[in-house]
Amino acid sequence: MLNVSSFIMKVLYLIVLAGRLGFAIGVPDPCIDGNYNYLHTPGLRGGACKIQSGKVICDRYINDGWYKVQHEDDPGPRKMLEGRVSPNYCGTSRPIWLNGSHPDIVDGIVNRTTCSHGIHGYCDNVYDIQIKACNSGGYVYYLRQPQSCNEGYCFGVNSPCAKPNPCEPGNSQILHAGEDRSTSCQEKHMTLCDDFMNNVWYRVQRNGKDIKMPTTCVDQHSCGTVHPIWISGSEPVVADKVVSRKGCVNNGNTCRCDKFYNIHIRNCSTYLVYNLTSTTSCPERYCFGHEGECSKKDGKNNLDYLNYVYASVAAVIMLLVLVSIGGYGWYRKTLRLRKIKSEGAMSEKPGIEHLERKEAFQKT
Repeated sequence: MLNVSSFIMKVLYLIVLAGRLGFAIGVPDPCIDGNYNYLHTPGLRGGACKIQSGKVICDRYINDGWYKVQHEDDPGPRKMLEGRVSPNYCGTSRPIWLNGSHPDIVDGIVNRTTCSHGIHGYCDNVYDIQIKACNSGGYVYYLRQPQSCNEGYCFGVNSPCAKPNPCEPGNSQILHAGEDRSTSCQEKHMTLCDDFMNNVWYRVQRNGKDIKMPTTCVDQHSCGTVHPIWISGSEPVVADKVVSRKGCVNNGNTCRCDKFYNIHIRNCSTYLVYNLTSTTSCPERYCFGHEGECSKKDGKNNLDYLNYVYASVAAVIMLLVLVSIGGYGWYRKTLRLRKIKSEGAMSEKPGIEHLERKEAFQKT
């Protein structure tokens, strides 16, 4: 009997332990891939990330369920902030923080409460959640839908706002590259320049199709300019995320890359995006694509264009000068005529009065 009782006690202990660890029959382990979702906008949930205009986090519309929180640049999953958080941090105006501590792996799934900051203090609204520490590292959280916006869960102790992913819509600009940017456009008279470029992410397209920068040396007088710019190094793969590369300028020293610009590149699976900077001198220009012809319209010399602008401005200025001179002459002439009329009227007035006095004397 003792052996049977001991065996039953051991089984019950194992059942209780399994329940605590979340492995009970019919209860899926939330740490296993597929049993949790990733919480949206993880890069703005850090404790050191102030609220951003136009990008305010609102968890009002999340579904109740298990979540893991990790930004693509994070080395591992993020941890919910323990202790109260000031308003306007974690990317939202009313941050939600953990009112308690995190469990250990042996604790299994535990119940915890969270608080959101409001007009009455740091714990206006209370939400019951669950947490489990995973063997693979990090935690998963059973989160509940907050009552209102803008309430958002805080994840990432002392984490600043993450840089935007240039592959996501709205985080890059379309650079429409004409055929004159191709390496096959070779005209010695063309001196186009990229000194106007903004330091932003560009998705480069020609006729709606994505094109790339060349990764081999480009001859001078190519790409519609004198000193073309090409990439030194290989293109990144998706897993590389953002990489740094040299944008080499062919300044006459063949392919030595004596002068270069630091640029960044990211592989967005089906296309590349480039973080470019404006050139410091002209004529220098980034090359994109290998096929195309120098279009007469796109291939006009910058100098010709500037000459046209200068000539137009000079013509306008000359016209204004002539109009001013003519207007001033007309004004002087008008004043002179008015003066003559005034003097004539004054000289005629005494003669009329003399005749009137003479006629009155004769009548008497």
